[in-house]
Amino acid sequence: MSLVSLSSEVVVLKISPLHGAGASALVLEGREAILEHSALLEELADRCDQTGTMCALSHFLDAAPTRKFPRLFLLLYPGASPSALCCNDVRAAVLVFEHRLFGMPTGIFATDGYNGFRTVIAREPERRAVAVTVARLLLERGAHIVKISGEGRQESTESITTQMEGCDVFWARREREFRYVFQLATTFEETLASLGKSTRFNLRYYRRRLLRRMPCEVVTDVRGQISRQQLEWLNANSLNPIPLPEFLKRYDDLCKLPGGYLFGVREASGKWLGLVAGWRQGETTVLHWQLNVRGYEKDSLINVMRSYFLQHEVEHGARRLVIHGGTAHSMVHSFDVYPAFDLVVRRRSFRSALICLCVRLHSFISSRPPKEGLFTLLSDDSLHWSHLPSHTPQLASRKRRTA
Repeated sequence: MSLVSLSSEVVVLKISPLHGAGASALVLEGREAILEHSALLEELADRCDQTGTMCALSHFLDAAPTRKFPRLFLLLYPGASPSALCCNDVRAAVLVFEHRLFGMPTGIFATDGYNGFRTVIAREPERRAVAVTVARLLLERGAHIVKISGEGRQESTESITTQMEGCDVFWARREREFRYVFQLATTFEETLASLGKSTRFNLRYYRRRLLRRMPCEVVTDVRGQISRQQLEWLNANSLNPIPLPEFLKRYDDLCKLPGGYLFGVREASGKWLGLVAGWRQGETTVLHWQLNVRGYEKDSLINVMRSYFLQHEVEHGARRLVIHGGTAHSMVHSFDVYPAFDLVVRRRSFRSALICLCVRLHSFISSRPPKEGLFTLLSDDSLHWSHLPSHTPQLASRKRRTA
């Protein structure tokens, strides 16, 4: 099946056969084609114990640089009908972006982000095998370099070799750990009890201290109670301001998207002290960003805001807090530890060799290291690369036996 739009944003749906048992992969190209399946992706993530990871998808697709073109791979169960697709037809999903240069394809594909959030959506322990499957599909569709990051332990060397059999590629992997999920108890006090002693003290102490200095009001739904002028002032006077258009887009998206929330604390005079924003799905709350106003550093607004916010979420039924991108707050020591992996595969071609050379030259002459991601991995001398020839020994022996 192939549907092609001639608009400036090309949308292509294609069915690609997978190796084995009649299964197939549906490839969606472009923002609009992907967003048409956003409800399915949210349901799939919930089914795979990755609740909340595919919410607010339009915000992140819009925020992606124009040089990155999105593709979504849906791995389907045998017999699934793409024309009437439902969540039960989908085994897994992988969201990747192709890097483009002056609008032209480069053959470089990578998942977004560093911790595998919103990249590989599948049941554990299938996530690593799904990553290898999609990497192979991309190579078969002309990719030269592929990087897929996800949650879970990496596949064994033997498993990757088997799945990549017949490809003439180099591959490498890296394993890491992340802390960005905090399990919430049924009461606020029980939740605090799961934190370290100093963290518990800070969350209680700075909240009481601020209240002694000034009366404060907790606003559980800030939407509609804050003006655009106040938002501009808050961003400009925050501890970590960001470009105003980006900040206003974050606000607009999280106010309009399903499940979005905006939580805040203000003085009795109406002056806002801080905001917390993100989205909710089921019993999972995702904290996307937090804003603290300058001038209250001695009051530790981050602890005041986290204390009020945690209490609200626990009392309203949340049982899992996900901090998008992690946190440097001391509460991180009580977070669940999640294994993560990076799989990098590059075709043995002139283009991939040239790309790797350019990346290494850039890292050598640049005063600042590249941001964590594909190009950091390509310039990492500690990464061990394995070579899979176009005809592996297993394949060759099989041919000899057939002869």
